[in-house]
Amino acid sequence: MKRLYIVLTALLISNATFAFETNKPDKKLVAEYLVAAKFEDAANATLAAIVERLPKNTPPEQLAALKNALNKTIGWDATKDQLADLVTNTYTKQELEAYIQFSKTPAGITYSEKITPFSKGFSEIVIQNEANMKKGEQSSKSH
Repeated sequence: MKRLYIVLTALLISNATFAFETNKPDKKLVAEYLVAAKFEDAANATLAAIVERLPKNTPPEQLAALKNALNKTIGWDATKDQLADLVTNTYTKQELEAYIQFSKTPAGITYSEKITPFSKGFSEIVIQNEANMKKGEQSSKSH
C-alpha cells in the first residue's frame, strides 16, 4: 500500500510538472506581451525621469556618461532578457494571451496609452521620496 501511495504521488507530481511546463509561454508570446504592455516605453520613461532630475548645469560629457551608465544598468537593452525570463516564470501562456487580447480592446488601448505616463509619474514619486529621505538624513546629522 505504501508503494502504491509513493507511485501515485510521483505520478501526480510529474503530471503537475508536465502541465506547468506546457503552460509556460514561448519566447514569441513573451515578446508580444512585452510589446503590448509597453515595457520598453516604461523603461525609457523611467530613464527620462531620472535624467530630468539631474542638475541642469551638469556638463554635457558627464551627462552623456550618466545616461550611458543608466542605459547599461536599467535601460531596456540591459533588462529586456531578464524581464522576459521573469515574465516566462511568472505568467502562464493563457494569462499572456488574455492580456494581449485585452490590449487590443478599446479599454486595453486606453490602459496601454496610460502605462508610460503612469510609469514616469511613479518614477518621479520614488525619486522625490529618495531625495526627501536624503534631506531628512542630512538635517538629522547636522542637528
